[in-house]
Amino acid sequence: MGDDVMRSVHVARSIPRIALSRATRPWLPSVAYGRLGPVGDRAADDRDLPGPGWVLVRNLQSGICASDLAVLRAEVDPRVTIAALPGRDRTYLGHEVVGEVLAAGAGTGLEPGERVVLDTRFQGPTCRSTETGSLCRACAAGNPMLCENPDRFPAELGVGGGWSERILCHASEVYRVPPELDDDQAMLVEPFSLGMRAALKALPGPGERCLVVGGGMAGLSIVQTVRLLSPDAHITVVARHPAQAALAEGLGADRVERRLDPARLAEPSRMFRGPLGSYFVMGGFDVVFDCVGSGPTLTTSLRLARASATVVLVGIRFAPVKADLSPVWHQEVRLAGVLAHGWERAGEEDAHTYDLVCRHLVKGDLSTDGFITDRFPLAEWRRAVARADARADGVIRVVLDTTRG
Repeated sequence: MGDDVMRSVHVARSIPRIALSRATRPWLPSVAYGRLGPVGDRAADDRDLPGPGWVLVRNLQSGICASDLAVLRAEVDPRVTIAALPGRDRTYLGHEVVGEVLAAGAGTGLEPGERVVLDTRFQGPTCRSTETGSLCRACAAGNPMLCENPDRFPAELGVGGGWSERILCHASEVYRVPPELDDDQAMLVEPFSLGMRAALKALPGPGERCLVVGGGMAGLSIVQTVRLLSPDAHITVVARHPAQAALAEGLGADRVERRLDPARLAEPSRMFRGPLGSYFVMGGFDVVFDCVGSGPTLTTSLRLARASATVVLVGIRFAPVKADLSPVWHQEVRLAGVLAHGWERAGEEDAHTYDLVCRHLVKGDLSTDGFITDRFPLAEWRRAVARADARADGVIRVVLDTTRG
């Protein structure tokens, strides 16, 4: 295994290369993929299993997430907090992935041929994956995404991501999927889990009004999760594109708007207008899910929330945003964040987000119909990225099929 080289799309953690890529992108975007750029696709060597707790996975297919595109475009601003975290020399792209176990250590409980999906910390190791001693509070509570020991990683042992032919990772970073799920359903377990976790963060009650800003993967998965878990809640969705709007309606949205228009969305609440475009909404939404995460969408989300309501920030931005936070103190609006998946409290049950999503997918309570809009072989990942970037027609999820081409 040691001398084989596999295709694996990655971004080097090199400030000069990233800076050059960002500076030349407006007029020469191909620099990012050249010898001087940070992006590569043939520099991952297979390695033997480092120990009994490790597993080698052959990828079947992987989605292209907006966070993947942001890393690929080097949009991480060094002023954000996560830029201070220690990390690997390169970031392997792709976390929405289903694969087949090729080899597994004796301590994993996994067998060759079993299908798994990734369950990894965002851009870093965890107490469990490093096997370096006691667990931090987050890992002990079943939330490795929030691990407090990102500096424990002794060496770069893991290789590959979803945009790779194979992944070498610790067994704690994969999750065995039920055989009843097909590959498309299995691949969407990870992004659907974001919707499940967000909904459980602030689930609206019967008759309460919730607003979902954004009609992409995150927003649509929240719509159907809220409809499933709180069938009597009223759901309003802001979806820019016709296909997204139609899917939102099919998933149970009560009202769909094509624009983030505060005046229309505020109805039937009372709205007061002030100088320089300011406004104040009295009696707005009980819960707001911001699945875009920009300064303007966060400002609007906070202003459209009623007093003591909750705004859940779901959309990821790797740069500081400018937003009006006055509703947080003036109306005691709670601002909560959500990252991926972990241990959840769902009604009277405690369970991992993946367990909840898989169960509802098997039962048919959650649907994946219409979410996957394009497919490309892994060798054509640049075309796939261009397609995912061109969201003029509302593409929801582009998939890289590692078994083709």
